[in-house]
Amino acid sequence: MDTYEIHVSKTIKADAELIYRVLSDYRNEHPRILPKPYFAATKVEQGGVGAGTIVRVQMNVMGMVSHLRLFVTEPVPGREIHEEDPAAGIKTIFTVEPDPDHGYSHVSIRTIPPSGKMHEQIAAHLYMTRTASLSIVISIGVCPITSPSP
Repeated sequence: MDTYEIHVSKTIKADAELIYRVLSDYRNEHPRILPKPYFAATKVEQGGVGAGTIVRVQMNVMGMVSHLRLFVTEPVPGREIHEEDPAAGIKTIFTVEPDPDHGYSHVSIRTIPPSGKMHEQIAAHLYMTRTASLSIVISIGVCPITSPSP
């Protein structure tokens, strides 16, 4: 099966650990960065945080409804998360690279869909929106995990 890769990245002024916690929390935080209306629904089937999580996602793109069952792994815990739906042949890889000297982190999202399943420009727009949402959630402190403990 032919594949291609869609890759977007963004530098965010935040600690890599915080960003990773948002990305890996499929019950509470990750759904908040999914661009609506493209990601119409998410439901955690198993787990909820990091490796071992299974989440169902309904996507609506260009009038087409897709249902994915994503299996989450962490090949590099704290730095890399993979979401994969083997039946659909799609995989998304989130990578967080810290730049502690400057207080920033570099976040990249790479998706490898089967050819013809996702238009590159639409997917790039979805993922740029997702990284922008991640940046906003962290910067304005609406994410409960950004609050310091009492």
